[in-house]
Amino acid sequence: MKKLLIFAIGTCALLFSSLASATPVTFDVADDPDSSFSFSNLFVVSDPKDPLTLNAALASTLDAEIFTLNDGESRVIDFFWITLGGTGFVFADVEATLAFDSPLVTADTTAEASAAAVAFSGSFTAGAILWDRPPLPHNFSLFGNDISVDFLDVFGIISGNTVMVQASITNHGMASIPEPATMLLLGTGLIGIGAFRRRKR
Repeated sequence: MKKLLIFAIGTCALLFSSLASATPVTFDVADDPDSSFSFSNLFVVSDPKDPLTLNAALASTLDAEIFTLNDGESRVIDFFWITLGGTGFVFADVEATLAFDSPLVTADTTAEASAAAVAFSGSFTAGAILWDRPPLPHNFSLFGNDISVDFLDVFGIISGNTVMVQASITNHGMASIPEPATMLLLGTGLIGIGAFRRRKR
């Protein structure tokens, strides 16, 4: 019985220590083609004398984004840019995927948005890109950490004709204890109490 009690206490201690010590996570963001975006359902009203043009590309720094997040830390990265030229109005649906080269168990984040903008000769742009929530922010557990990935909305008036869409990655720290671990803790605790009572008798 003494061995059983020691085993139960040791198991509990091991579980608590592994759950309580969420480790820092290093991310390596993937470039094209794993990370991507696309437009659909384009509706354009353009000035015939100054036709509206739309160009977009992944941020040139995306593939160089390698960073480590400790508990409670966030990182905002440039995801992709959109440039409007000419004069007119555009509405579109956007679908984007942010992927990671590592950790390999990191879940890719895909989301959809509605986008609308008005451009004036490439010198003045007003518009919005609003991502669907849910599914954003996308949450998953990684190495004992609760991680979230969120694409940031764009809303307002800018001087110029280029807007950068950004993404935020956050390490919220220790993930909540999963149900199987909870049951195991409860079970080992009950075994320990039973062994202790028998020993006392």
